Amino acid sequence: MIRKIGILTSGGDSPGMNAAVVSVARCAAAHDIQLMGIKRGYNGLLGLSENPEDDIAALDLETVLDIADQRGTFLRTARCDEFKKPEVQRQCADNLRKIGIDALVVIGGDGSFNGAMHLCELGIPCVGIPGTIDNDLGYTEATLGYDTAVNVCVEAVRSIRATSRSHDRPAVVQVMGRNSGDIAMKTAMATGAEMVVVPEMDWDVDVLAARLNGLIAKGKYVDILGSVGSDWYKVSYGSVTGFISAQYVQPGVAEYNRPVSGVITGASGSGLVSSLGSQFNSLPFAEQLCQYAKTFIGVPYVYGGSLPETGFDCSGFTKYVYAHFGITIPRLKQYEAGRRVEKADLQPGDLVFFNTTGVSISHVGLYIGYGQFIHAPTVGKSVCITELESDYYASRFVCAVRILD
Repeated sequence: MIRKIGILTSGGDSPGMNAAVVSVARCAAAHDIQLMGIKRGYNGLLGLSENPEDDIAALDLETVLDIADQRGTFLRTARCDEFKKPEVQRQCADNLRKIGIDALVVIGGDGSFNGAMHLCELGIPCVGIPGTIDNDLGYTEATLGYDTAVNVCVEAVRSIRATSRSHDRPAVVQVMGRNSGDIAMKTAMATGAEMVVVPEMDWDVDVLAARLNGLIAKGKYVDILGSVGSDWYKVSYGSVTGFISAQYVQPGVAEYNRPVSGVITGASGSGLVSSLGSQFNSLPFAEQLCQYAKTFIGVPYVYGGSLPETGFDCSGFTKYVYAHFGITIPRLKQYEAGRRVEKADLQPGDLVFFNTTGVSISHVGLYIGYGQFIHAPTVGKSVCITELESDYYASRFVCAVRILD
């Protein structure tokens, strides 16, 4: 029969820990079970303090009744790297037995629960109460502290937004969560954030920047200097020039001796390739080509595929990207479509070719700079960015061709 239990809070503190301690104290009192509070997490089980009560002390309702709405944790908390050692775990289990503690309640996150699991294996029954703002524990909808963390973040975003609006500047807000994007996602939903990045999904900083710059540019007037194919306008804003998808520009009426004026009506990561920035910072055309190619990262490889809706193969992907800018290259033998360039002279927009079959050229990708190329690799994979000097592709490189001259 369990007559005495211990309780500790471990790892990062989270709102609600004190309320959980009070609830355990009430339950223990109702069942005539003595409750011992273990201080500073698993450190309190090591018995290192000169005064034993600095590590473990008896708790009763009168002691803890007023702590429920206090911030932090009444029992204090800390991380204990020593507890990761098996010999230290055995020592702590022995210390619990010496003072007659029959079972342990652990309030914390995944690291704290790992420690509790080891004590269980050593014969100490443990109960875990999920307390972490990250909300990264399975089998529970919301951990202690998660809701409070979201509300704090929402208020922070609202305050920052007022300053951003006053200065016409974007703001990037980083929140906690480690490998869980729950706080970021809930905060974004509650505040109407334009974009959210979570660790559960792959993301590309260039694609995010292009979309953000497009959102900044929305509503600005530009001069339309000409068109590139049927889908793109060459435009100018002030002293700079760039390219923008036709679907996001509403042309106006031409004035005497002036270019046609247009207003930017929207922005999309897959549509706005020109990086406009707060003052319409244009990119060279080749770099815009690469930005557009990056918007298809994650599209699956499909043999013979030539559309993002159904999937790409390698040459279908490069042909589609160039076609979007009004430039036609053949489906096959794309290495004959431009001028050969040396590997050392590669520029963004060049096509790079490989022999992956051991017979002849069988794969193509689009060089995007910094020693990287983007491509649709092979069956079972998706459009991705790869290092040109990676072991596999460096040994199979054949040639490079420049289409944009």
